[in-house]
Amino acid sequence: MNNVLAYTHRSFKETNYKSGPFLPPQPPKDEGTELRAELDQLNQAVFDYQLAHQETAQLLETAQSKLREISEERSFWEQLAAETEQAKVALEKRLTEQQVIASGRPKISVTQFIKAANAAAASVQLDEVDAPQNYRPTIKTSWLGI
Repeated sequence: MNNVLAYTHRSFKETNYKSGPFLPPQPPKDEGTELRAELDQLNQAVFDYQLAHQETAQLLETAQSKLREISEERSFWEQLAAETEQAKVALEKRLTEQQVIASGRPKISVTQFIKAANAAAASVQLDEVDAPQNYRPTIKTSWLGI
């Protein structure tokens, strides 16, 4: 950029123009109260901006953290829903298979079931004499002090 400016200056003004190195402007030797007040005001504006930027950065970090947490939780629940759906499909398949197997078996009526249960109950003999010794009820009298 500096070369373009020097070329333009040489082309239209001075043919022997030589630009030296760039020298930044020097601050004035006598700072007035007005200039000092403006400088203080600008410094305060920079400080306020940096403070607001820091607060915004903290809010952004908090929001990103919550977003990551919500994303992980969402992923967990989606995975759980997929696993539950797979289990449901497997259970429906098993139920269908059991229904097919059950449809091939002869149906027993409720009255036939009751008659069979009563016949089985009549053949059961309950006698304490025949029971093994360790299954006989024993009375604990230690709590009575006997």
